[in-house]
Amino acid sequence: KEIFINKYKTSITEINTKLQSIFTGRIDREIFMRADKNVPYGFVVEVMSEVRKAGVDRLGMITEPPEDSR
Repeated sequence: KEIFINKYKTSITEINTKLQSIFTGRIDREIFMRADKNVPYGFVVEVMSEVRKAGVDRLGMITEPPEDSR
């Protein structure tokens, strides 16, 4: 399981610190999160929790349409 903030790899233990640094002085604290379909749901929830703890006001999920299986 890998976590990226923008294109920079990070760990779950660093999310809070990095996001707080990024959002310093910003009024709008919004994040869009994308997870590979193979990532366990529990891990996604854990990351979402850390994002919220960092002070993010709005968390959106980026979804991709299912692949056409024809």
